[in-house]
Amino acid sequence: MGQVIDLQASEVKEVFDQVDNLVHADFSQQLEQEEVGNLAQATKDVYALANMLIEKHPVHLGHLIGVPIKFLFSLKPKVKSGRQVLGTAKAFPAAAALLHPYKFQITLDQRYWLDNPHKREPLLFHEMLHCFIDEKDKCGILAHDLEEFSAVVRHYGLWREDVRDFSRQIELFEDKGSD
Repeated sequence: MGQVIDLQASEVKEVFDQVDNLVHADFSQQLEQEEVGNLAQATKDVYALANMLIEKHPVHLGHLIGVPIKFLFSLKPKVKSGRQVLGTAKAFPAAAALLHPYKFQITLDQRYWLDNPHKREPLLFHEMLHCFIDEKDKCGILAHDLEEFSAVVRHYGLWREDVRDFSRQIELFEDKGSD
């Protein structure tokens, strides 16, 4: 079973400052300075659920066995494009390995996590699916399988193959449940 490594929330800002000074690149996926004070270390239940999900879904998450992931809680709700952000996944650049062991960081909206215990598993599974490691051991973030406006589907139906495939997956789930 993979082990997820822990880092104190107070060390996060220092790590990012060191990475910025070391690499001199645009780390658009890293925390912005004002976000650091709005973060807290995720609780042990997040780490336990992450390990359980890796075991439960080896086809989708098996590549994360033993991969150090940092889990944080966002203490202040975040809105992007008019929607509440429930979680984010970020890949660290290779140079960050000189400063800390983490390959990825997953940040979860703490209020949502606490208020919706029945939605924790799909939320964490969703964020972990973003974490990708290629054949050269380079970490990255996978985009969603489907991006579409509901109004387009309402007016034009299942007009693209990815939209049709998504619809088929919903039908399969409703017919027999999850795997």
